[in-house]
Amino acid sequence: MEPHPPPLDSDPAAVIADMLPCQWVRDGGAVLATGTLLTARDVDVLAAVSHGLSNREMAAQLHLAESTVRSNVSQVRQKLDLNRIQLALLWLQMRRTAQRDRPTPRHRTAAG
Repeated sequence: MEPHPPPLDSDPAAVIADMLPCQWVRDGGAVLATGTLLTARDVDVLAAVSHGLSNREMAAQLHLAESTVRSNVSQVRQKLDLNRIQLALLWLQMRRTAQRDRPTPRHRTAAG
């Protein structure tokens, strides 16, 4: 018997925590801890959703047809089994994780 995905009204933080950390990929995509690959377009969609943009606003920002954006959002939602609010939360957590895990630059001292 296959496990059922968590209901959409479950704790978004718990659902998202299972997907992190992520590993950023050279082409602008990411691989989540679950092994799910997000393409660069998926990442663009997550970022736009996190800003609360409508499909029409995303289409203008990404220079795509609104129907293409609708399809992209639907594909990302289906791939991750998340609603739009959870997508936005995931993106914010991915960005926070990326900033926290980014190595800090080493400063040279006078001695070395």
